[in-house]
Amino acid sequence: MSTPAYNNPVAYDARKAKPIEAYLETLWKPIFADIAKTYIHTSDVVADFGCGTLAHIALMSHVQKIYAVDANKIMLEFGLQKLSAHDRAIVTPLCESATHTSIPSNSCSIIWSVGLTEYTDIDQLFKEMTRVATPMATLLIQFPNKYNIVHMAIQLAHFLRGTASKKYRSISEMRRIAHRYGWRVEKAVTTGFYTPLPAILIPILDPMWRLFSSFGNNTFLVLQKSTER
Repeated sequence: MSTPAYNNPVAYDARKAKPIEAYLETLWKPIFADIAKTYIHTSDVVADFGCGTLAHIALMSHVQKIYAVDANKIMLEFGLQKLSAHDRAIVTPLCESATHTSIPSNSCSIIWSVGLTEYTDIDQLFKEMTRVATPMATLLIQFPNKYNIVHMAIQLAHFLRGTASKKYRSISEMRRIAHRYGWRVEKAVTTGFYTPLPAILIPILDPMWRLFSSFGNNTFLVLQKSTER
């Protein structure tokens, strides 16, 4: 990632204090917790692609081992400092590109990735995640929703300026890419709809925003290895 905040781990973590980010956190935090509880077990070995400041390690601290992959050394080192002694013992940090890791092939039963797909080559990412996955692995991945109103506005603004935008994708696009690499969608969750308005209005608009969750800012997919290609 090349955004200024992603080179400042303190600012990156502090963004959650902003009103919109805090609102989104209240929506996604229970979803992450439920998915982790359902799909991540004590016998698992996890690969966290794009781990950043290791914000999600607590969700998987009961597993055997975690490969924490991020190309940004500053973010990775900052995240490691926050870990408990137990979590640090099970985490293997890898300051590497997510599309070319040193994780052994067929070694990870859980693949986790949040906030990465928009910044990297999606085909190369899926190729690498598939390489390290065991035959019965589960892939848990969150990506920015192409049809979220804010994302559509951002894409339009970049188009008009002739500049590059982050890559937003629809569920159907992600489903096709996943199928190409032998994965099938078991579950899809989309939430986090909002419009950029003054923070004072968030409590008032919150109930209405939740009615439009299918157009939310992000989608989380649960993917299983498929026997059909």
